[in-house]
Amino acid sequence: MVLKIKNISVGAFVLALIMLLSACGLAAKEETANVSDYSLYFGLGGKHDKAYLIKNDIFPEAIPSTANVEKFQYCYYNSFDPNYVCYLVYTCDDDEYKAERERLSKIRSSDKYLIYGATGFNYPVCAVHADSYNGYVYALSDEKNKRFIYVEISFCNYFCDVDYTKIISKEFLPIGFDAMQGNATRKRFEEKNK
Repeated sequence: MVLKIKNISVGAFVLALIMLLSACGLAAKEETANVSDYSLYFGLGGKHDKAYLIKNDIFPEAIPSTANVEKFQYCYYNSFDPNYVCYLVYTCDDDEYKAERERLSKIRSSDKYLIYGATGFNYPVCAVHADSYNGYVYALSDEKNKRFIYVEISFCNYFCDVDYTKIISKEFLPIGFDAMQGNATRKRFEEKNK
């Protein structure tokens, strides 16, 4: 009986602590799918300008004037460590497509960018920053449709707290990529640090 009371007390204390931390703003979440919010997050002075875990000079500073945005999502979640899942897909005219391809070609990409079990991509990679601790930022292109796909999945401690598979279409994710809790990269880290 005494043991059960202690377990209940400890459980109640932990639950109260989690609720207190959340109430104090230590657990934060910000999300939008409204493309008119793009400049609030990206580009010079945007909330995401200096807040990222991986350098993000891949996403455009502004969406091109001829762009037809198919998808935009910005998700920031921080329970104790920041997580970002950002996603932009648009088509544009020939001139803006060529200009953006040129801009992306000048970005110094990571040499080894197949991380977290990734074996490749379904579209050509224009630019990519990959970090085995923090994840990905990349741009893909679909020349036939004059379409660009921009993705950021960044996190701490070798796993993402956000289920990016519910936000980003599978065809735009790296093939074989797994950065969810319990992924192989995280397991290797845990084994090394036992």
